[in-house]
Amino acid sequence: MDGAATGSREDRRVYRNFHKGKCYELDIVITSSDMYEPGTVKKFDSEKVRGALNTILESFEFLK
Repeated sequence: MDGAATGSREDRRVYRNFHKGKCYELDIVITSSDMYEPGTVKKFDSEKVRGALNTILESFEFLK
């Protein structure tokens, strides 16, 4: 994704790690918008979503 459209918000966090001479990158991107008619799209708790995604992120490890 290149960026959020007008009326949208994008929260992007990029995590990089070097391991054995290679760069690994994981991105967490949460995008939301207020451009919909009221009641047509259910709002979500972005902090709850971020917490769930961070749990997945924290599970990554290099085995060798």
